[in-house]
Amino acid sequence: MPDYFIVTITNASGSFEVDLEIPSFVKFAKMKGKLLEILKIMDGREFGGWRDYSLSHKNRPIAAGETLSDVGAFDGSRLVATRI
Repeated sequence: MPDYFIVTITNASGSFEVDLEIPSFVKFAKMKGKLLEILKIMDGREFGGWRDYSLSHKNRPIAAGETLSDVGAFDGSRLVATRI
């Protein structure tokens, strides 16, 4: 299993997407804040006001204690960020 996956993160409307290299073995709760910081830098108009969000793979939210590997993500997977 690779240590990192290159995934595409998009918003729910599909108007934003970015490819990022993300650790495959780190629990979502640990990287959630850093990912949001990156998204805010990439598109402040879309993500600037976000305080919390969920990230889904194949319409299934990734739980705080899960990793990308746990949910079956791999290189090239699409993850959807949704504001909570």
